[in-house]
Amino acid sequence: MNEVVVEQWVKQHFPQCKVSYRPQCCIQVPKEVLHTFMKTIKKALKVDYLIAITAVDFGPKQNKMGLYYHLQSICEGYCFYVECLLERDNPEVASISDIWLSALWHEREAYDLFGIHFKNHPDLRRILMPEDWQGHPMRKDYQEPEMYHGIFVQKENPEKGGKPQ
Repeated sequence: MNEVVVEQWVKQHFPQCKVSYRPQCCIQVPKEVLHTFMKTIKKALKVDYLIAITAVDFGPKQNKMGLYYHLQSICEGYCFYVECLLERDNPEVASISDIWLSALWHEREAYDLFGIHFKNHPDLRRILMPEDWQGHPMRKDYQEPEMYHGIFVQKENPEKGGKPQ
């Protein structure tokens, strides 16, 4: 099975999804059907490996965030991406951790760094930043605090070779 077969299968079973090539096969899935789509493709397309989940903040002007699921069928020998666009003001989508256990960690990272909420995630909490950290550091409009618990947070100064101020 190859990406063309994946595209044909998606068009037949999930006509609300869009398939493009960037250059690899990318399937844009509405957040309302993401969980059903993922559960279905795991079995129907023999997708046995969730490689990664990455997030992108497109910024306040576009008011969108993107989740990118990099999936692979080891037994069939192909990879593709699933893209899910979210509203930036309320980035929320169903967790897929019940489908692929490795999503537990990837979703926590996206929550911690981007503020994306994953409904039905069994342990959605920060993974890289302290629990009481304010904000989400990978958002385009993130403002780094000057102090954290009485400790000065050093900022980089790109004009001086990236060294702390």
